[in-house]
Amino acid sequence: MKQNFEFVVKKSDFVTEEDRFKYCFFSLRVSRRGFLTCRPVLCVDDTILKMKYGGQMLCAVTLDANNHLYPVAFGIADSENHNSWKYFMSKLKETIGEVEDLAFVFDRHASITHALETIFPDAYHGACYHHISMNVVAKFKTDHCHVLMRETSEKTTITLALTYEKILVDMAEKARFLIPYAIGRHEFHVLDGELNGEVDLLNKTCTWGVFQIIGIPCAHALSGSLKRGVNFYSLCSDYYKIETWRSSYKESIYPTGNKEEWIVPHGIMTIKLRTPAQKNPVGRPKKKQGRPKMKRHPSNGDKLVVQRKCSTCGGLGHNRATCKVCV
Repeated sequence: MKQNFEFVVKKSDFVTEEDRFKYCFFSLRVSRRGFLTCRPVLCVDDTILKMKYGGQMLCAVTLDANNHLYPVAFGIADSENHNSWKYFMSKLKETIGEVEDLAFVFDRHASITHALETIFPDAYHGACYHHISMNVVAKFKTDHCHVLMRETSEKTTITLALTYEKILVDMAEKARFLIPYAIGRHEFHVLDGELNGEVDLLNKTCTWGVFQIIGIPCAHALSGSLKRGVNFYSLCSDYYKIETWRSSYKESIYPTGNKEEWIVPHGIMTIKLRTPAQKNPVGRPKKKQGRPKMKRHPSNGDKLVVQRKCSTCGGLGHNRATCKVCV
């Protein structure tokens, strides 16, 4: 039977403090190789672990050629702070290496910003449009997601991944109604009835900016390509090609096998690991259930009626002389 263990565990993948768990980091080989076929954009975020010992899960994901979330790396930390994010980013850089034009998208958390400026000083930073943790919860409930992506990509016969094939078709339909005027062999001034646009097919640019930002020709560019008989797909970035999509999912994730067959380094085996130190959760303390008890202060002219308290039974509304407990 084929054995293909996903993990190569190193001692630096676990961090303890006074024999208590602090951080850990893991990334599948399949994910590391698959990231090389995706756009160099990583979304990083964290989510609370709702379990006995609490903690935070830190994650880094990207988008595949069909705009589906693709996991790259995960970490567990006792809490979210500067040190935990610096540890995660250091391990992430060790995992993916130097990536040209790498960009990060996150929620502007101060600890993430600090870690990126320290570990990835040359990378681009951007704020996320939609909180990535909501997508992580929605997209990765089961392993069925990745199986479906591998099967769908294999059955697809079009040139681009499904999402961008539809975008290109929609753009081409709009391009039919635009009027391109050649101002050079590869340059056009395209009339669209509103603001118009200038296109350079050789450098793959348009004054609207969409072409050069996402790597898919806009309607203006497609209008010019129709004029010159240029293949639409030749203007598209390789990141969206169906071959790229298949490459992202061509490898399989194998089980780790029987526990007795694991090869665990001696440094890992000898780690003394206790539960994380208990920490107060970040944010406001939870409100107690029910109406809070408080002493009422009388307004001007108000008279508060104070009930008598029995010194014998402790009950209200009567005194010792009228108490029926002693009767």
